[in-house]
Amino acid sequence: MEGVLSYGRVAFAIIAISYCFFCFTSSPAIACRHPQRNLLLDFKATLVDVNNTLSAWNGYNCCMWSGVSCNLRTGHVSGLDFRGCYLKGNISSSLFQLEQLEYLDLSENLFNVVKGHIPSAIGNISSLESLALEYTNIEGEIPLSIVNLSNLVHLDLFHNKLTGIIPPSLGSLSSLSYLDLGYNLLNGAFPSTVSDLVNLRILYLDSINLRGSISFSLFDNLTRLEFLVLSFNHLSVSIYSTWIPPFEKLSFLGLGSCRLDRIPPLLAKQYNLEQLDLSLNSVKNIPSWIWKFPSLDKLNLSCNQLTGSLPSSLTSTAYLYLDLHNNSLQGAIPVPPAGVKVLDLSMNQFNGSIPIDIGEHLQHALFLSLSRNNLSAAIPDSVCTSSLQVLGLSNNMLSGMIPPHLTRNCTFLRVLDLAENHLEGKIPAEWGNLKEINTLKLAGNQFRGIIPSSMLKCQSLQVLDLGNNNLEGTIPHWIGKLSQLHVLILRSNKFQGSIPPHVIDLPNLQILDLSSNNLSGTIPSNLTNLLAIVNASQSNPNHLEQHTSEKTVFTINTVYTNNIAISWKGGHAEFLKVLFVLKCIDLSNNNLSGSIPLKMGSLQGLITLNLSMNHLSGRIPKTLGGMDQLESLDLSLNKLHGKIPLELQLLNYLQFLNLSYNMLDGEVPHGGQFLTFGESSYLSNPKLSGIPSSNTTVCNNSSGYGNCTSIDTGVEAGNSDADMIGWAVGLGLSSGLGFSIIEVHKFDGSNFSLWKLMIQALLVKDGCDRALKGVASKPTNMSMLDWNTMDSMARETIQLYLENSVLFNVAEDKSTHDLWNKLAKLYDTKSLGTMVSDVDMGSLSTWNQRLGHMSERGLKNRLSFSRSVTRSQDVLDLIHLDTWEAPVISIRGSSYFVLFIDDYSHKITKQNGVVECMNRTIMERARCMLSTVGLEHKFLDFGGDRDKGKSTRGYVSSLVGGVVSWVSKLQAVIALSTTEAEYIVET
Repeated sequence: MEGVLSYGRVAFAIIAISYCFFCFTSSPAIACRHPQRNLLLDFKATLVDVNNTLSAWNGYNCCMWSGVSCNLRTGHVSGLDFRGCYLKGNISSSLFQLEQLEYLDLSENLFNVVKGHIPSAIGNISSLESLALEYTNIEGEIPLSIVNLSNLVHLDLFHNKLTGIIPPSLGSLSSLSYLDLGYNLLNGAFPSTVSDLVNLRILYLDSINLRGSISFSLFDNLTRLEFLVLSFNHLSVSIYSTWIPPFEKLSFLGLGSCRLDRIPPLLAKQYNLEQLDLSLNSVKNIPSWIWKFPSLDKLNLSCNQLTGSLPSSLTSTAYLYLDLHNNSLQGAIPVPPAGVKVLDLSMNQFNGSIPIDIGEHLQHALFLSLSRNNLSAAIPDSVCTSSLQVLGLSNNMLSGMIPPHLTRNCTFLRVLDLAENHLEGKIPAEWGNLKEINTLKLAGNQFRGIIPSSMLKCQSLQVLDLGNNNLEGTIPHWIGKLSQLHVLILRSNKFQGSIPPHVIDLPNLQILDLSSNNLSGTIPSNLTNLLAIVNASQSNPNHLEQHTSEKTVFTINTVYTNNIAISWKGGHAEFLKVLFVLKCIDLSNNNLSGSIPLKMGSLQGLITLNLSMNHLSGRIPKTLGGMDQLESLDLSLNKLHGKIPLELQLLNYLQFLNLSYNMLDGEVPHGGQFLTFGESSYLSNPKLSGIPSSNTTVCNNSSGYGNCTSIDTGVEAGNSDADMIGWAVGLGLSSGLGFSIIEVHKFDGSNFSLWKLMIQALLVKDGCDRALKGVASKPTNMSMLDWNTMDSMARETIQLYLENSVLFNVAEDKSTHDLWNKLAKLYDTKSLGTMVSDVDMGSLSTWNQRLGHMSERGLKNRLSFSRSVTRSQDVLDLIHLDTWEAPVISIRGSSYFVLFIDDYSHKITKQNGVVECMNRTIMERARCMLSTVGLEHKFLDFGGDRDKGKSTRGYVSSLVGGVVSWVSKLQAVIALSTTEAEYIVET
């Protein structure tokens, strides 16, 4: 659960409501000028009036028409207000001939303003004082003619698709008091001419791609400024400590993502400040005056680098809105502010228990999120109050049962997220009391029993995630009556019986995950009832994306973002937004039988389909070629036979395919996306021919070799629609899944440790990594037949990535466990650190103190190594070893430097001459050690040349685990420390 800010815009001069209010008001009875009446009729003629807003435009007196205001003295049309009237079509140029017009509001419509642009003729209405075009979908640049509107006081172009730069000439509109250009596609530098708008009170320039650096001294002339929002650009804002703010009544300051490293101290004297947003910066500390500020009631410091703890109690503060999510705050959860309505402390490092009396301070709260912390103990009874709408406690270590009061008192609860904790017991039978709930997530706990039938009363439910628990029984038929359900996840439980056909009757269902249960029977054939998946374009993009805690009261709104974990392209992924395009079905790892229904191909909007690890038989339906949005298809580990349908070549978006471990025959198709799939897509189909060869895998580049999945050779990473959907976190930051491609070469006997990590990742992806541990690790609910199948799959995967010279040595091993152990015994060279034995700790302490002295010219006197009590009798019997985290990072990114000296070798050669000695064995061990910790295969001998005081550097080349060549030479200059020596060799 994450909190997301959205700023409520301030209406100026005329209060405009988001519904068509003015559309049904008019001026008193006064004569309308005939030419202006005709201009209005021309304007009407070019529109599509969906709601019949203008249907009453008849009669002679246009001043009586809805949305039209006239000057009471002259009869000229002075105001037009069509905000939120849902008008479409073109705007007639006749509108811009109403030269006496003072107020024009076309906001929240879908006009096609001269092919989407603001017409330059807007400059003809010189009397215009207020222009509002927010949410009208207009494009293009801001016309320069707008500077002709010398009387303009209010200009609102918020949330459109405007491009280009902000015209510097806007600074000539000296009467301007309200300027909102936020959320457009503008760019360029911050317009310095803004400083000329001396009457400006409200300024919104957020999310418009402004770049560069600005100093707050730019606003010295804007003494009347009350609202200043520059958030979410590419600006670097400087506020010098000596700068004296000129603002007399500043009440709202938004500097999110402005590269600030601290909260400006001068804000402590802005006594009228009510709202402060410094999110997405690099602020590390919260000054004490923040908690004593008299007027500040809305504070957002989320997504910074805050550390330390909060005061034990915030009851004395005036905060109604407090968002500190996504920081590194520690300690106990504080007692909340009295009267708080929105409190988000998620994604920190808070520990301990939730205060037992927390509910006494949440009597007016609408939103509470403590998710993704280190909280433990039970959920207190008081946590849920009658006003609460969103409660997030997920990803903690909470234990015990769900408190009874939670299902009895929280009658207005809309979102409840308790996922990924240690909760247990049965799901309360009183769940039907939560009639307003639309998101319920209890996944990743230890709940048992059945799904209570009282949940049928939750008719507003859109997301139901009960996965990864110990629930049992059959899947209730009544789930098919939850008609608003979009996401149903029951994966990894103990459900049995068949899939109820009524579940397939849910017209809005987008994600269905019933994987890893004990379900049997056939796949229901009424798949065409899944209307949201049948139609690739059918879905409301507003569904599931967010739940706003309060939209009309706060000027800052907190939004709950759904995160869903599903099977994705051969692995698992957590999506932090369930966007309307995400449509998935996962029925894998069950006991389903029969054939794949022909109607499966009618699900044209489906993105991923996983039917693997079942007992499905028959042929792959040709109709699957009609699922033209499909990106991932996994039918592996079934009993499918026949040819691979050529129609699957029509799946232009297919990126992951696994048909392994079936009984398919014939030739593999060679058209379309099939050109990108390698042999891993077709394992153990002995009658298949024409299988291409590829050894490419994809890994999440943020976490090394974990979470690897097979990927199609030739598909550019990060280029799929799924990667670009933008599974947003926090404040609308869009980031792709971050995949990168690496090659897994066949193992030739060298660098076993690296190859082993990659193979382990592949087996995790395929769900058969248990085979590495042998049959003793077989789950109790898995049959021997399934175990043998999985073991064969794992063994053949490993063999596929072995060179013939290696495969010859392990060909007779019949199980994955034996094969793996044999490879480790033959090729897993132990790292140098594991070979050190019986080392005198006093000697190591002395060695650690010597790390910086090794260049002899750096010291007046030579310092020798102290002798250990243990005496070595042969090479590598005793090794002095130290790993040092350096204060600087080398050019190639190395931050750990490893030094070693063989006790035996240094007795018979120079004390520091390990590299120069070139002992074959120690070189091989060192190479292995450096590979293990990810450093370059280079060696440094600090102070190796006794006469000149220079260090030596070198490298070793190896083949099949043995050294075949080496180079050692003196460095060009004297290194005075280990850091300097490392820097020299890296450069």
